[in-house]
Amino acid sequence: MVDTRTLTESAEKERQEMEHLTKLMTMKSAQIIVQSRMGEKLHTYCTNQNSSMNVAIKEIPDVITETKLALSNGLGDSVPLCVEIFLKTVDGDTMTLETWSIGLLAESAFDPFCSRHLVYTLYNRLGILLKSLVSVSRVIPAYRYSRQQSHDSFQIHHRIYAGEPQVHTLGKEYKELQIGQVSMPIGTIQVTVCYRTSMTLTSQQDPIMLKSDHFRK
Repeated sequence: MVDTRTLTESAEKERQEMEHLTKLMTMKSAQIIVQSRMGEKLHTYCTNQNSSMNVAIKEIPDVITETKLALSNGLGDSVPLCVEIFLKTVDGDTMTLETWSIGLLAESAFDPFCSRHLVYTLYNRLGILLKSLVSVSRVIPAYRYSRQQSHDSFQIHHRIYAGEPQVHTLGKEYKELQIGQVSMPIGTIQVTVCYRTSMTLTSQQDPIMLKSDHFRK
């Protein structure tokens, strides 16, 4: 006979662990996205220390603060965490390049039996999703533009917020790409990105055309 009290306590503990993993993965995602747009090539080295979710990345304090503030009310599908990447020219003109979103589509009910012995597996799956994010963040156009930024032309900035992705700032023909998702008893966490395809920035004087040769060598 199953001890209902023990099962309930165990299920509650694992639910809390899953919520912790979800928050940790979201915090890591924000760091990966922002750092991929800093215009620097990152070099990683093997380490004997255990990295969180098997992804070693130095964390920027300001990004931690911004992400925690945005996550103060929790993570959900209706209120996902968004990371907006935009460029700003020396003349002060701005253009949104992409908007990333990390959302949790919550389950209507938590099944304590489904949660047992899953935390370790979910830890690994979320780590794989983070690695996919590292890869994809470096193959879409904004990465190339981040490598071209300078104080004499334009610089890349970010904004972290909770709420519906503001895709209307990406132009009419933006593209949407799902990086991946991981299902768990508390819900399904999803990572997506919407990015601009038209790179014409209209200033108060003349339109500026950014080079859109991202896939050329």
